[in-house]
Amino acid sequence: MPTLSTLALIAHDSRTAALADFVLNRRAAFSRFHLVAPRDTGTVLQKQTRLPIGLLDAGLAGGDQQLGRLAEANAIQAVIFFRDPAGGHPLEPNFACLLQICDAREIPLATNGGTAEAVLYFLRHSPDRVLVAARSCGQEAPPCPAAGGRTLISTDLQAISSLLADS
Repeated sequence: MPTLSTLALIAHDSRTAALADFVLNRRAAFSRFHLVAPRDTGTVLQKQTRLPIGLLDAGLAGGDQQLGRLAEANAIQAVIFFRDPAGGHPLEPNFACLLQICDAREIPLATNGGTAEAVLYFLRHSPDRVLVAARSCGQEAPPCPAAGGRTLISTDLQAISSLLADS
């Protein structure tokens, strides 16, 4: 059986219900992927969809930074991030780093239902999806200005990645 791609799911608090509805309405499609999310978002998704989700720390406890480290290491193939279009979220610097890493690593990133639908379709149907799934790990990441010019990789990357294997 081929290795499943890993999708990161994340949402601002005001958009968690919309993300849960999106995943629930496409449950069969999402069941074909390894899913990982910050604990607060992931718990809601698990409860509503009954899909297995690798739970990272809660967003405020560093889960957003853990997602950033996974993205830096190319351990996730796409990110679906339902953002609050009004902005002004207290964790905006963490989110800015995640977005920057996705741009630098060319990781498909959806920030609303329309783009999430397109990314999901691409990952399921495009013959080029293997290029996304076959990204190599270990390339040095560019520094993130929102994190004071530091990269987000840390020694706990292996522990975080083990969540992907366990889910």
